[in-house]
Amino acid sequence: MISRFLKAIFIILFIGALWTFYRAMHIEQWIDALLAGKPIGSTAQSPNSAFTPEVLYWWPNIQQWANQFNLDPNLVATVMQVESCGDPNAISPSGAQGLFQVMPFHFTLNAATLDPATNANAGLSFLVDVLNQARGDANLAMAAYNG
Repeated sequence: MISRFLKAIFIILFIGALWTFYRAMHIEQWIDALLAGKPIGSTAQSPNSAFTPEVLYWWPNIQQWANQFNLDPNLVATVMQVESCGDPNAISPSGAQGLFQVMPFHFTLNAATLDPATNANAGLSFLVDVLNQARGDANLAMAAYNG
């Protein structure tokens, strides 16, 4: 009984996360951009036009963080778009925090979790981990990051 209940909750949360992702970002444009030959580690100079002004505000930081973690800036911006829509003070009902909606257990004790640089460091470290586990498959990595 409890197992069925947990499975149902998981399915609902998973579908909700996918729907949020779709609404927050035009998934077709994002996938097309990634599949158009831009490797994960590319250094895009200009952002994808699908990002909101709130995310575009962070573009200089996004480029810096992407370079630091050897990630495509558009992928970093996509994570930010999906997770917080560029709000550095975002806190989800599940406890995820900041621009990259990082869970508290990803931070060191007494870390400034809402500080954009601290949040980016924790979130993008996790993103690199899931990309490595997914053998570079950005779609799978995004699902793992959000899940």
